[in-house]
Amino acid sequence: FDGQIVAPPKETWKSGESLISIENLKGLTIDGNGQGGADGDGSTWWQCNGCQRPGVYI
Repeated sequence: FDGQIVAPPKETWKSGESLISIENLKGLTIDGNGQGGADGDGSTWWQCNGCQRPGVYI
């Protein structure tokens, strides 16, 4: 991918266990070449105790 992965804000998160899920993979390399990244958009979730929060599992 080229760019940035951004988690959705709490108001638009429909449900689900994770934002990105990769299973049974060997030898994965992710290189953003200094340009890309992952933004968990944490600030919208900080006050949400007990909410089902999205996760990123790599």
